[in-house]
Amino acid sequence: MNIMKKNLLLTLVAAFLLMAMPQQTNAQFLKNLGKALQNVGEGVLKDLTTPTTTTQQPTTTTTTAQPAQTNVTEVKDQPSAAKVFILGNGSLGPLKKGVLVSTFPKQVEGLYDKFEKKTEETYGDSYDSDETWTIEYYLFTKAGKPVFRANIDEGNKKVQSFTLLEGASNIKTAKGIYVGYSARELFKKNLEWYFDYESGLFCSDGEYYYTVPSEGLVLGEGTPEKITDLKPTAKVSEISY
Repeated sequence: MNIMKKNLLLTLVAAFLLMAMPQQTNAQFLKNLGKALQNVGEGVLKDLTTPTTTTQQPTTTTTTAQPAQTNVTEVKDQPSAAKVFILGNGSLGPLKKGVLVSTFPKQVEGLYDKFEKKTEETYGDSYDSDETWTIEYYLFTKAGKPVFRANIDEGNKKVQSFTLLEGASNIKTAKGIYVGYSARELFKKNLEWYFDYESGLFCSDGEYYYTVPSEGLVLGEGTPEKITDLKPTAKVSEISY
């Protein structure tokens, strides 16, 4: 298609020039034009007989890295491996004070898996008194380890209080204190401390009673007057509420 256009253009140009030139120059012009058309014809023939070589250019592909898709599940209020139960507001987790133990579930996951009634003989108010009486409580355990006690009112047989024991690793008070809490940190809270040879060492904030073994005292007895009266290793062993 391009060759035909080229020939047509040359023909039109030649005709125009013939009309515009003087007659005496026509012969020479026609001679030159013939040569030009011959050259064009040879060029056309060459174009038709010469194979066309196409050089393929390498294709460059630009890949934009897409961010890796990560499956993320939003976690909302999932309990940890050891769910924490709160002792406070008249209850221990789902268990309420002032009710019969018979209303408690047989087990609460993460809190206890068994409980049984216990009785214990205790002395009167005076250490040297011969008077004794029997107290009743229910011992709650988890994997065979004592977790807490539900202390029973002698009159109506309802739960009077709870006492956290050594196995209460995932129970804390509403104030954040737990069994195993540092006695020295507890001393910084300016609580009232007491000591007697029967009950040992304990302190209270008016709501909870915290027991610390007498072995936690540097002198082994007496009421701590300063923080250094307590050994660095002294810890809370029981909490009653």
